[in-house]
Formats: sequence, C-alpha cells, structure tokens
Amino acid sequence: MPRVWLIRHGETENNQQLRFTGHDDVSLNERGRQQAEALIRHFEGKAIGPILCGPLQRTQHTALPLAQAMHCELEIDPAFDDVDVGRWQGRSVEEIRQTDPVLFQAWVDHPESFVFPEGESVQAVQQRAVQGLRRRLQARGAVKNDLVVVTHQIVIKVLQLVVSQRELSEFWQEKAAPGSIHGLEIDLGIAPWNGDDSALTC
Repeated sequence: MPRVWLIRHGETENNQQLRFTGHDDVSLNERGRQQAEALIRHFEGKAIGPILCGPLQRTQHTALPLAQAMHCELEIDPAFDDVDVGRWQGRSVEEIRQTDPVLFQAWVDHPESFVFPEGESVQAVQQRAVQGLRRRLQARGAVKNDLVVVTHQIVIKVLQLVVSQRELSEFWQEKAAPGSIHGLEIDLGIAPWNGDDSALTC
C-alpha cells in the first residue's frame, strides 16, 4: 500500500530566531536550501508523485527541487498551509512570553483549545489538513506511488495525532524539525515536550 510522506519545509531565519512565522512569506536560509536538496537523495529510487505543498514560498522552495529531480508534478494546496498566528506573526517566543504571558501560557498548556490572537485555532488547522488529505487520497484511487506533502510543523503534528488516534491535547508529544520527513504509518516514539522553545513556534 502506498505511503504518505509528510515533510516539513527547510529552515528559515525565523526558525533560527525562534519567531512565529505563520503566513509571513519568508524564504529558506542556506541550511534550508541544503535540506531541500537532501530530500532528493532520500527519495531516490522511490515511486512518488504528485508532490503537494502549501502556498508559501518556504514550502514551494523545499518541494520544487525534489519535484524536478523526480519528474513529479508539484501541486499547491491551501489545505496544507501554515497556521495563521495573527498578531504573533514575526514575533519571537521571548517577546511574546513577556508581552502576552497569559496567552502564551495557554498556548503551552492547552494547545487543543488555543486560538492564536486574531488568527486561527489548532483545531481548525487539523480539520482542514485532514479534509485535504482525505480528499487527495480518495481522488488517487488505486495509484501505487507514494504521496508526498511538503508542509509546516503544526500541520504535521496534528495529522500525526489523527493517524495515531490521539487527542490534540497531546500536541507537544510530536516533533517536526525543519527539513524532517515523517511517514504517516510510522510510530515515531517521540518524547513529550521538554522545554525546547523551538517547538513552540510555527
């Protein structure tokens, strides 16, 4: 049975600086571009396609080298866009911790019910990502190629929770570093969040 591969976009300067990015259309940094090229080596010899990605350039620039190397069609799908972080966009974890301490603690303690201020909820991201993936898989029918989705940290985390039949309250038990690759059927065995601030940003 074909697999579904979820890939987080390559690294950006916002990732390095622990900033909430959301819909800010930032580009990959040099390490991110290297991570995009490394995907080609990982998928060499595998039957994949099409490759789906969100509409922002950091996902498109991660997916494009792989699509070109594998002669796959690259399709943009807003179902796999990043979360809208509202007024937190572009701000660092430390800045928000200082200026929005109550909301920030709610993000840490209760991601399952959290709504980014003037933005989107984690639950809404999960709903659209699940619907988008279900739509794509149903449309594929008996296609044997693996499906590849290049997307964002929060999208990967919420899809992993659905596939493993766990609740959104376990959000912090998933990790998705820039450039990482995740097979949906694989139990990653990742330990709960241990205070690493890089996991707090989107």
